[in-house]
Amino acid sequence: MQAQNKKLLDSLQTNYQITHQDSTKILILTNIAAYHITHKIDSAISMAQEALNRSEKMNFERGKNKALHVLGLAYQQKSNYVTALDYFQKSLKNRAENHDKFEMINDINNIAYIYKIQGNYPLALDYYQKNIKLNQEIDNKENLALTNGNIGMIYQSQGNYLRTLEYLQKKLKIKEEIGNKQEISYTLNEIANIYETQDNHIKALEFLQRSLKIKKEMGDKEGIAHNSNEIGTIYKSQGEYQKALEYYQKSYQTNYQIGNKQGLAHVLANFGSVYANKKEYKTALEYYQQTLKMFEQIGDRKQTAITLNNIGNIYTKKGDYTKALEYYKKSLQTVQKQAEADKLLSQAREEKDKQKQDSLKALAEKIQEEANSLTEEGKIRKIQLAKEKEAKEVQQKIIYLILSGLLLMIFFAYFIYLSRQKEKKAKEFISQQKEEIQTTLELVETERAKSDKLLLNILPAETAAELKEVGSATPKHYKLVSVLFTDLKGFTKIAEKLSPQEVIENLNTCFLAFDEICDKYNLEKIKTIGDAYMCAGGLPLENKTNPVDIVLAGLEMQRWMADWKKEKQARGEETWELRLGIHSGEAIAGVVGKNKFAYDIWGDTVNLASRMESSGQVGMVNISETTYNLVKHKFQCKYRGAIHAKNKGEVDMYFVEGVL
Repeated sequence: MQAQNKKLLDSLQTNYQITHQDSTKILILTNIAAYHITHKIDSAISMAQEALNRSEKMNFERGKNKALHVLGLAYQQKSNYVTALDYFQKSLKNRAENHDKFEMINDINNIAYIYKIQGNYPLALDYYQKNIKLNQEIDNKENLALTNGNIGMIYQSQGNYLRTLEYLQKKLKIKEEIGNKQEISYTLNEIANIYETQDNHIKALEFLQRSLKIKKEMGDKEGIAHNSNEIGTIYKSQGEYQKALEYYQKSYQTNYQIGNKQGLAHVLANFGSVYANKKEYKTALEYYQQTLKMFEQIGDRKQTAITLNNIGNIYTKKGDYTKALEYYKKSLQTVQKQAEADKLLSQAREEKDKQKQDSLKALAEKIQEEANSLTEEGKIRKIQLAKEKEAKEVQQKIIYLILSGLLLMIFFAYFIYLSRQKEKKAKEFISQQKEEIQTTLELVETERAKSDKLLLNILPAETAAELKEVGSATPKHYKLVSVLFTDLKGFTKIAEKLSPQEVIENLNTCFLAFDEICDKYNLEKIKTIGDAYMCAGGLPLENKTNPVDIVLAGLEMQRWMADWKKEKQARGEETWELRLGIHSGEAIAGVVGKNKFAYDIWGDTVNLASRMESSGQVGMVNISETTYNLVKHKFQCKYRGAIHAKNKGEVDMYFVEGVL
């Protein structure tokens, strides 16, 4: 793939050098700029701007419009949507004046896409409607189907399912006219999902059956297994258990053929659910026990706990409460054992902090009581001295009248001095204790802030908040996450020539750049293992944009590595290259560890993402067919064919070449 790209670039550059016509040079320059969008974005912008300047001087409209469009694509790639919109609008205006409908469609599609990702749905819909009209005029069916699907997605995100179905039906009709079976099947499933959301089971079944028929014609076993399971679940919800069992059996057989253990376990659970509903508890228990064994082998703790709970429910219905209680306890233990330990630890820490605060408060109260007692003792002493004076005056009223009065005045003055000294010392003592208490409280708060910061360095904010609030973080199952793996080619060879400090500095420079890219595209860094880097999208907060987000991040990582390599080569330094792979699917994420927490994800999705990396090529973004089907409407991709992946067999893979 890289050789083909280099050959294309060399051809463009050669043609540029030998061409004497200025207009042809401008068009070739814009093509070179477009090529560099996914590799050297700043160079692409510079070349496209040069082409624009030359076109304006020559009044060459075609070159001017093409340069404006490429500049729009480049700034869209950089997520600078304001500037991108400005260039697309200028290009669209010029092309509209020249009645260039085909090129107008490209500009309008890009403008609508930007408004959609910004959440400005009214403007996005307005431009997509303009695109429909233009596509109808030039009979561009592929683009027309894509635009109807995009409009349907916008209405779906707004919860307007009636309009969603309207545009998905239009998309389906066009796909049927074109005859692309894979796209027809995909659209049928989209429509079925909308009907399921509305609890319209009859319609959902109709479209799932149509999709299943096409998948059988295509030999798409994974799709056959999925659709059969979905159809079985709908029949089960309607109480048509025999039909449900028939389709579950089809799903089970197909999953067995392709070795999908996760799919097999879910189908077994569905068998158990059907027999439980039929009150055939013995058979239900047999299936649930098989399900339990398989989920335990897979290591799916969440589904293990659910299955244990289902077995408990069966025993409850049978009236065997002892057995039911046993399985309920196992279910709770599976999920909560570690959580309870963490919670106890957190409570112990909180209790220790509370005891410390109570101790400080008691100390402050004791100090205040002592100060108050000093004042009271002074008052009592004063009264006692007054009485003594009175007694002396009575006894020596005549003889010692003058002397007693004088001595009393001296003693009284001395007493006042002592009282004031005691009060002064008491106030100083109280002030000192208050300062110590305040210092201690500030120290406690500082240490708490440090611990919070450290926690956020190793865990996502949402997971860290859950740990602090309830003392544990519950593992969570995600229906759609996207996982990215990278590996540095040539790392070991180059590292042998560097000092340990230089190796760490180079790795740190690389991984810090990847961290910033992850933050930019709302991805979660999972971990680094030596020179490998792993991140994921769609967790800990679920979203539907993670396949697109992670592909954008992968493209930017490869651009950064290319620029970094150029800088190091200019200094005469060796550098490594990046291999990068992406896969999307289901996964489980949660916190592991007791003394050292770590946020991690598990599942077949992670394993296949790793295979995408190891089967990729340096400088490229290698994605699975699953990810490709989720992002193909936004990226230009090249099919690589079925590539052998370790322990996975033949896997369809694609290289992402750029943004559409």
